[in-house]
Parts: sequence; structure tokens; C-alpha cells
Amino acid sequence: MLPTNAGETVGSRKMPIESSKYVILVGLLSVHALGGGYYAATQPAGTNGIHHGCDNIMRKSSLFTPSAPSRLPLLGAGWRYFSWHPFLMMIGMVGLMGTAALTKKKGGYSNTKLHGIMASAGLLLASGGFYVIYQNKINMGKDHFTTLHGKGKNEIVRGKKETPETHLKLSICLPPTFPSSAGLTAFAGLSLPAVAGAVFLHPDFGIDKSNKLYRKVHKVVSRVLLLLAWGATISGFKTLIGDDYVTLAIFAAPVVIAAPFTLL
Repeated sequence: MLPTNAGETVGSRKMPIESSKYVILVGLLSVHALGGGYYAATQPAGTNGIHHGCDNIMRKSSLFTPSAPSRLPLLGAGWRYFSWHPFLMMIGMVGLMGTAALTKKKGGYSNTKLHGIMASAGLLLASGGFYVIYQNKINMGKDHFTTLHGKGKNEIVRGKKETPETHLKLSICLPPTFPSSAGLTAFAGLSLPAVAGAVFLHPDFGIDKSNKLYRKVHKVVSRVLLLLAWGATISGFKTLIGDDYVTLAIFAAPVVIAAPFTLL
């Protein structure tokens, strides 16, 4: 079990997170980011027969241009271009940024610098994930930033609405697409404290690194946005798997467990 006394306060000063607790939480977030990210990236689940049958199914669909079927094997269940979006987002937002937040809780000069490096690396990977889904929507002819976490499989495709006849075919052959309004807000918002942290609070060259108000605002805003980003990973996974709530609960469990220790 996790130690319970890490994060207690002595007077007005918060104690650094214990090493054992830090290792457990970093391990939990890292495994979840890599394993959960890969699992999400290969959803929705489907057999090889369904996957490879999408080409013939879509050749008969009026929703797609004649050139579209040749691209469909890349869009079915399994790894495809879209897969880089959840994979990079999970590693960036959960693995690296979560670890960055925990590392800052250890306190000290070196950990503060390491916190900034890991958070910046996480934002960079998340930027790659954002680019993938943005480009994927362009390729699919879909609108951007329209819902909490995307319209899923019933969207308008290239200006033509899905009919009941093609609903099941599209559900099998097309992965859901996003980014979401929540994900976009978190991604864009986290860019601001990253820049502010580097300019104002860097322990070497921050122009106002001792300002307690700046430090407090940076910490609170960053953690709220990171919580929003973690929530977006869960809602995005829900879009991918549908109503499989057992799998959703298993997927969400690591961040639900880690969030109080990491973000409070």
C-alpha cells in the first residue's frame, strides 16, 4: 500500500513526497501511459476478417469517393495513423506530465529543473498527438472541435449523412475521431504555464522566480488543466470502446488512483 504520511504539512511547509511513494506512482503512471496508450491506440477491437472486409464494404457505400477504399485498411482495428494520437497523448499528458508533477513534489533545485524538462517533453509529445488527430480529421473530411470528445461514428462524412443502412458498416470500419473541446482546452492551456514557468520561475534564469503568487498560480492552473487532460483521455477511450464500462473502469483506475497523490 502507498504510505499515508507523504504530503503532510509541517507548519505552513509541505513535506516532500516520500521516495517509495514517488516510485510507486511514477511506475503506475508510466505503465498506464505505455500499456493503456497502446491498448487505446489499437481500438476499436475487431477481428482480422472484419478489418480486411472493410475494403469491400466501403466499395459499396455511397458515403465515400472511389479512391477512399484503398485507404480503409489503415483505418480499421489495429495500429494505423490515428493510433499515434491516443498513444502520444497518453505518454505526454499522463506519463511525462504526471511524473513531472510528482517530481516537483520532491522539492529542491534539481527536481524543479527536471520537472520543467519532463513537462516540456510531455507537451511536445502531446503536440504530436494533436497534429495527428487534426490531420486525421482533414483526411476524413470532418469538422474540428465540435463536441466534448468528438462525434464518434455518426458524423457527417464528406458532407453526406450516414443512413441506417450504412451505420453498422461504418461502426465496424471507421474509428472514432477527435480531438475534443476538453482535450483542446487542456492542451492549449498547459502551453501557457509551461511558457510562464520557463520565463518567470526557472530556478536559473526565471525573471521572478521567488514570487510566491506566480508559483501558486502556476501550480494550481497546471494541476487543474492536467486533471482536465486526464479526464479527456478517459472520455476519448469511452468514444473508442462504446458502452464497455468494465473495460472503461479498468482503464480509468490508474489515473483515478494517482490523481489525489499527484494533483493535490
